[in-house]
Amino acid sequence: MHLTVLTPSGASDIDWRERLNVLHTALGKVGVAVDEAPWSDLTSLRGPTASLLAWGYHKQPTEWLAQLECAQAPLLNGKKTLRWNSDKAYLGDLARSARVVPTIFEDRLTPALADAAADAFRCDDLVIKPRFGASSMNVRRLKRGEVFAPLTEPVLVQPFLSSIVSEGEVSLMYFAGAFSHAVRKTPATGDYRTQSELGADISPTNVDNEMLRTAGQALAALDTLPDYARVDMIRGTDGLFAWPRWS
Repeated sequence: MHLTVLTPSGASDIDWRERLNVLHTALGKVGVAVDEAPWSDLTSLRGPTASLLAWGYHKQPTEWLAQLECAQAPLLNGKKTLRWNSDKAYLGDLARSARVVPTIFEDRLTPALADAAADAFRCDDLVIKPRFGASSMNVRRLKRGEVFAPLTEPVLVQPFLSSIVSEGEVSLMYFAGAFSHAVRKTPATGDYRTQSELGADISPTNVDNEMLRTAGQALAALDTLPDYARVDMIRGTDGLFAWPRWS
Protein backbone atom coordinates (compact mmCIF):
# COMPACT_ATOMS: atom_id res chain seq x y z
CA MET A 1 0.00 0.00 0.00
CA HIS A 2 1.14 3.51 -0.81
CA LEU A 3 0.01 6.62 1.07
CA THR A 4 0.82 10.23 0.33
CA VAL A 5 0.86 12.76 3.15
CA LEU A 6 -0.27 16.21 2.04
CA THR A 7 2.08 18.83 3.42
CA PRO A 8 2.39 22.64 3.36
CA SER A 9 4.18 24.10 0.37
CA GLY A 10 7.14 26.42 0.85
CA ALA A 11 8.07 27.83 4.23
CA SER A 12 5.86 26.77 7.13
CA ASP A 13 5.80 27.25 10.88
CA ILE A 14 4.30 23.78 11.21
CA ASP A 15 6.88 21.20 12.31
CA TRP A 16 5.56 18.49 10.03
CA ARG A 17 8.89 16.87 9.10
CA GLU A 18 9.26 15.21 12.48
CA ARG A 19 5.69 13.94 12.32
CA LEU A 20 6.26 12.62 8.82
CA ASN A 21 9.29 10.67 10.03
CA VAL A 22 7.15 9.07 12.74
CA LEU A 23 4.64 7.98 10.09
CA HIS A 24 7.41 6.61 7.88
CA THR A 25 8.68 4.46 10.74
CA ALA A 26 5.32 3.25 12.04
CA LEU A 27 3.69 2.49 8.70
CA GLY A 28 6.87 1.02 7.25
CA LYS A 29 6.67 -1.72 9.88
CA VAL A 30 3.39 -2.91 8.34
CA GLY A 31 4.51 -2.58 4.73
CA VAL A 32 2.98 0.79 3.89
CA ALA A 33 5.13 3.16 1.84
CA VAL A 34 4.78 6.85 2.69
CA ASP A 35 5.77 9.86 0.65
CA GLU A 36 4.76 13.52 0.58
CA ALA A 37 3.20 16.05 -1.77
CA PRO A 38 2.06 19.65 -1.31
CA TRP A 39 -1.69 19.97 -0.83
CA SER A 40 -1.53 23.18 -2.87
CA ASP A 41 -1.34 21.10 -6.08
CA LEU A 42 -3.63 18.10 -5.76
CA THR A 43 -3.90 17.86 -9.55
CA SER A 44 -0.36 16.44 -9.54
CA LEU A 45 -1.40 13.35 -7.55
CA ARG A 46 -1.73 10.33 -9.81
CA GLY A 47 -1.85 6.56 -9.68
CA PRO A 48 -2.49 4.23 -6.73
CA THR A 49 -2.06 6.82 -4.04
CA ALA A 50 -4.29 8.24 -1.33
CA SER A 51 -3.91 11.25 0.89
CA LEU A 52 -3.49 10.47 4.56
CA LEU A 53 -3.31 13.92 6.15
CA ALA A 54 -3.19 17.55 5.07
CA TRP A 55 -1.11 19.70 7.37
CA GLY A 56 -1.53 23.47 7.20
CA TYR A 57 -4.79 23.54 5.20
CA HIS A 58 -6.54 25.57 7.92
CA LYS A 59 -4.34 28.58 7.20
CA GLN A 60 -5.62 28.78 3.62
CA PRO A 61 -9.13 27.29 3.76
CA THR A 62 -10.35 28.80 0.48
CA GLU A 63 -7.38 27.41 -1.43
CA TRP A 64 -7.70 24.04 0.31
CA LEU A 65 -11.37 23.63 -0.61
CA ALA A 66 -10.60 24.62 -4.20
CA GLN A 67 -7.81 22.03 -4.39
CA LEU A 68 -10.14 19.33 -3.12
CA GLU A 69 -12.34 19.89 -6.14
CA CYS A 70 -9.32 19.44 -8.45
CA ALA A 71 -8.02 16.21 -6.92
CA GLN A 72 -8.01 13.23 -9.27
CA ALA A 73 -6.30 10.64 -7.04
CA PRO A 74 -8.35 8.82 -4.40
CA LEU A 75 -8.47 10.62 -1.06
CA LEU A 76 -8.92 8.82 2.23
CA ASN A 77 -12.34 9.75 3.66
CA GLY A 78 -13.36 11.24 0.29
CA LYS A 79 -13.89 14.81 -0.83
CA LYS A 80 -17.32 15.21 0.76
CA THR A 81 -16.14 14.21 4.24
CA LEU A 82 -12.95 16.27 3.94
CA ARG A 83 -14.93 19.38 2.98
CA TRP A 84 -17.36 18.81 5.86
CA ASN A 85 -14.58 18.25 8.38
CA SER A 86 -12.64 21.36 7.31
CA ASP A 87 -15.25 23.72 8.75
CA LYS A 88 -16.15 23.32 12.44
CA ALA A 89 -19.71 24.25 11.57
CA TYR A 90 -20.05 20.45 11.40
CA LEU A 91 -20.70 20.60 15.16
CA GLY A 92 -24.11 22.03 14.32
CA ASP A 93 -24.83 18.95 12.19
CA LEU A 94 -23.70 16.56 14.91
CA ALA A 95 -25.69 18.36 17.60
CA ARG A 96 -28.93 17.24 15.96
CA SER A 97 -28.33 13.63 16.92
CA ALA A 98 -25.49 13.45 19.42
CA ARG A 99 -23.92 15.04 22.50
CA VAL A 100 -21.87 18.08 21.56
CA VAL A 101 -20.44 20.85 23.74
CA PRO A 102 -22.93 23.77 23.40
CA THR A 103 -21.76 25.93 20.53
CA ILE A 104 -22.76 29.29 19.04
CA PHE A 105 -21.48 30.33 15.60
CA GLU A 106 -20.71 33.95 14.80
CA ASP A 107 -19.39 35.46 11.56
CA ARG A 108 -18.22 38.57 13.44
CA LEU A 109 -17.81 38.30 17.19
CA THR A 110 -18.21 41.47 19.26
CA PRO A 111 -17.98 41.91 23.05
CA ALA A 112 -21.77 42.22 23.18
CA LEU A 113 -22.26 38.92 21.32
CA ALA A 114 -19.69 37.23 23.56
CA ASP A 115 -21.56 38.38 26.66
CA ALA A 116 -24.81 37.15 25.12
CA ALA A 117 -23.21 33.74 24.60
CA ALA A 118 -22.05 33.69 28.22
CA ASP A 119 -25.64 34.44 29.26
CA ALA A 120 -26.93 31.61 27.05
CA PHE A 121 -24.39 29.17 28.47
CA ARG A 122 -24.83 30.48 32.03
CA CYS A 123 -21.10 30.81 32.49
CA ASP A 124 -18.47 33.53 32.85
CA ASP A 125 -15.66 31.84 30.95
CA LEU A 126 -15.71 31.18 27.20
CA VAL A 127 -13.41 29.63 24.62
CA ILE A 128 -13.31 31.10 21.12
CA LYS A 129 -12.14 29.04 18.14
CA PRO A 130 -11.92 29.84 14.43
CA ARG A 131 -14.29 27.77 12.30
CA PHE A 132 -11.33 26.94 10.06
CA GLY A 133 -8.61 26.07 12.53
CA ALA A 134 -6.25 23.45 13.89
CA SER A 135 -3.40 23.10 16.38
CA SER A 136 -5.02 25.74 18.64
CA MET A 137 -4.34 28.47 16.09
CA ASN A 138 -6.09 31.67 17.24
CA VAL A 139 -7.91 29.87 20.05
CA ARG A 140 -8.51 32.18 22.98
CA ARG A 141 -10.11 32.11 26.40
CA LEU A 142 -12.46 35.00 27.12
CA LYS A 143 -14.01 36.26 30.35
CA ARG A 144 -17.49 37.77 30.53
CA GLY A 145 -17.25 41.53 30.10
CA GLU A 146 -13.78 41.44 28.54
CA VAL A 147 -13.24 44.21 26.01
CA PHE A 148 -11.67 43.22 22.68
CA ALA A 149 -11.60 44.36 19.08
CA PRO A 150 -14.37 42.62 17.07
CA LEU A 151 -13.21 39.38 15.47
CA THR A 152 -13.86 39.48 11.73
CA GLU A 153 -13.26 35.80 10.94
CA PRO A 154 -16.05 33.23 11.46
CA VAL A 155 -15.70 31.68 14.91
CA LEU A 156 -17.44 29.30 17.25
CA VAL A 157 -18.08 30.14 20.89
CA GLN A 158 -18.28 27.49 23.61
CA PRO A 159 -18.36 27.48 27.41
CA PHE A 160 -14.93 26.88 28.87
CA LEU A 161 -15.02 23.48 30.61
CA SER A 162 -12.65 23.17 33.57
CA SER A 163 -12.34 19.43 32.98
CA ILE A 164 -9.93 20.20 30.12
CA VAL A 165 -7.45 21.34 32.77
CA SER A 166 -8.18 18.70 35.41
CA GLU A 167 -8.34 15.62 33.17
CA GLY A 168 -7.73 16.73 29.58
CA GLU A 169 -9.54 15.34 26.57
CA VAL A 170 -9.65 11.81 25.20
CA SER A 171 -9.19 11.01 21.50
CA LEU A 172 -10.63 7.76 20.16
CA MET A 173 -9.23 6.44 16.86
CA TYR A 174 -11.37 4.49 14.41
CA PHE A 175 -10.44 2.74 11.17
CA ALA A 176 -13.26 1.75 8.82
CA GLY A 177 -15.67 2.17 11.74
CA ALA A 178 -13.77 -0.11 14.12
CA PHE A 179 -12.31 1.27 17.35
CA SER A 180 -8.52 0.96 17.41
CA HIS A 181 -7.07 2.82 20.40
CA ALA A 182 -7.31 6.00 22.46
CA VAL A 183 -5.03 8.64 23.94
CA ARG A 184 -5.50 11.19 26.69
CA LYS A 185 -4.19 14.70 26.02
CA THR A 186 -3.49 16.71 29.18
CA PRO A 187 -2.45 20.39 28.93
CA ALA A 188 0.79 21.67 30.37
CA THR A 189 0.58 23.33 33.78
CA GLY A 190 -1.09 26.72 33.46
CA ASP A 191 -2.43 26.01 29.96
CA TYR A 192 -5.70 24.60 28.57
CA ARG A 193 -4.59 23.61 25.07
CA THR A 194 -3.91 19.97 24.30
CA GLN A 195 -1.31 20.04 21.52
CA SER A 196 2.04 18.35 22.09
CA GLU A 197 3.90 21.30 20.56
CA LEU A 198 2.45 23.41 23.39
CA GLY A 199 3.76 21.05 26.05
CA ALA A 200 0.69 18.87 26.51
CA ASP A 201 1.17 15.25 27.59
CA ILE A 202 -0.26 12.66 25.18
CA SER A 203 -0.46 9.13 26.56
CA PRO A 204 -2.32 5.90 25.77
CA THR A 205 -5.49 5.51 27.81
CA ASN A 206 -8.36 3.12 28.36
CA VAL A 207 -11.95 3.96 27.44
CA ASP A 208 -15.24 2.95 29.01
CA ASN A 209 -18.60 2.07 27.49
CA GLU A 210 -19.87 5.64 27.82
CA MET A 211 -17.00 6.94 25.70
CA LEU A 212 -17.56 4.25 23.10
CA ARG A 213 -21.29 5.03 22.95
CA THR A 214 -20.59 8.73 22.53
CA ALA A 215 -18.05 8.15 19.77
CA GLY A 216 -20.37 5.62 18.14
CA GLN A 217 -23.05 8.31 17.89
CA ALA A 218 -20.57 10.48 15.99
CA LEU A 219 -19.95 7.80 13.40
CA ALA A 220 -23.64 6.98 13.11
CA ALA A 221 -24.42 10.64 12.37
CA LEU A 222 -22.36 10.59 9.17
CA ASP A 223 -23.72 9.75 5.74
CA THR A 224 -20.55 7.83 4.85
CA LEU A 225 -18.38 5.80 7.20
CA PRO A 226 -14.88 7.38 7.27
CA ASP A 227 -11.78 5.37 6.43
CA TYR A 228 -10.18 7.05 9.43
CA ALA A 229 -11.71 9.10 12.22
CA ARG A 230 -10.53 10.68 15.45
CA VAL A 231 -13.26 11.59 17.89
CA ASP A 232 -12.13 14.01 20.60
CA MET A 233 -14.25 14.25 23.73
CA ILE A 234 -14.29 16.17 26.98
CA ARG A 235 -16.29 15.77 30.16
CA GLY A 236 -19.16 18.24 30.45
CA THR A 237 -20.49 19.95 33.56
CA ASP A 238 -23.03 17.13 33.93
CA GLY A 239 -20.21 14.59 34.26
CA LEU A 240 -20.86 13.04 30.84
CA PHE A 241 -18.65 13.17 27.80
CA ALA A 242 -19.35 15.33 24.74
CA TRP A 243 -17.43 16.40 21.65
CA PRO A 244 -15.52 19.64 21.57
CA ARG A 245 -14.59 18.75 18.00
CA TRP A 246 -14.16 16.03 15.44
CA SER A 247 -11.24 15.21 13.14
